Amino acid sequence: MKTAQPCFTPFEICVIIGPIFPFQPKTESWSKQKDKKERRKKRKEVKELKRKRKSEEMDEDELDDLASDVRLLKKLKKGKVSEM
Repeated sequence: MKTAQPCFTPFEICVIIGPIFPFQPKTESWSKQKDKKERRKKRKEVKELKRKRKSEEMDEDELDDLASDVRLLKKLKKGKVSEM
């Protein structure tokens, strides 16, 4: 014997399983669009600043000083040089 399946209306289906296509406005308000645009602009500026800082090259003197400082720190950690 076949059992009759209940016949639901589309509204009842949405109530039971939730909406198939959740409601989303097709357009955003201008203030939200403006906020998104400003955030993108700020992120872009920050990225450019970081890129500039990385691309800046140090002078030879600065590199030599840094290398000597690193050598001294290594010797200090190993105990070969005492603090003065």
